[in-house]
Amino acid sequence: MKNAKNSSMLLFVASALFYIAAIISFASGNHHSAAVVWLCFGSTFLCLGSSYLNRSKTNGEDKDNENKDGAESKDGDVGSDSENNTK
Repeated sequence: MKNAKNSSMLLFVASALFYIAAIISFASGNHHSAAVVWLCFGSTFLCLGSSYLNRSKTNGEDKDNENKDGAESKDGDVGSDSENNTK
């Protein structure tokens, strides 16, 4: 999970740098098409960073739930087997 946070932070920093490059390119007054490209790259890296961070949080929660559910399902399986045998 620590690796996922570091990777997402790097993507966020890269998106900020792309946004800064777009602002500089817009402010200089020439090559507005390049500024639009930098802006699109910044937005792309922002989306990648947020989705990567969200996926790592979701996977971490799923692993915690699997551990909790796995312990409960083992107990539930034993109870259901004994109930099925008595019927």
